[in-house]
Amino acid sequence: MFWPLHDMYGDGKSMYTLRTIYDSEQRSFKDVDLLGSFMDNHDNPRFLCIFPGNITGFKSAITFAMTARGIPFFYYGDE
Repeated sequence: MFWPLHDMYGDGKSMYTLRTIYDSEQRSFKDVDLLGSFMDNHDNPRFLCIFPGNITGFKSAITFAMTARGIPFFYYGDE
């Protein structure tokens, strides 16, 4: 979910990508709720580095990641 969350809440792109991702995960994995959900990670620039000042988008992305299917993972600094 890393790039789709950045696309939706940072660039304002459509949320229809989520439906495609969830459909694909449902076909590929036995239990989708056991997958990890990353809003940011240590291998890529953080949300606020890519979209500086977009606090509303950042908070929305975190809220989505916390309430979406899967296990949410957050890194130091995002709290």
